[in-house]
Amino acid sequence: MASPQRADVEQSEGGRRRNVRVLVLVLMVLGVVFVVGYVQRLSARDGVAAEIASLEARIADAQLRQNILADQLQDVEKPSTLAAVARDELNMVLEGDQPIVILDPPAATATPKAPMGESGQARGVQVSEKPPWQQWWELVWGE
Repeated sequence: MASPQRADVEQSEGGRRRNVRVLVLVLMVLGVVFVVGYVQRLSARDGVAAEIASLEARIADAQLRQNILADQLQDVEKPSTLAAVARDELNMVLEGDQPIVILDPPAATATPKAPMGESGQARGVQVSEKPPWQQWWELVWGE
């Protein structure tokens, strides 16, 4: 028969084994919780890093656009650019310049009608019977 001390020792060893198992189980659960939390933080950090990179790229694009617009503003403020826009887009001329307007030749079937003055003659329209090359020659060389 087993002695009462031996039974107490066996029960105490069984209790220790249970305590060790419970302790190992608790440590494993805590380890899993730690690993899961660490992985979540890593993924959140990667997401934030990607967002930062995206925002830095947008900032770089905005700075590039700002530099381009500043260069365009400097170009627009130059007198030569203003004069070119006035001549080309607004059809303005400087004082003393002689503007030349090139008209398409009239169609063979349609006869253009000039506005008539009180005397029955066309007013404000000078129609020359000379060929265009002679008109240019006279305009350029003054003959």
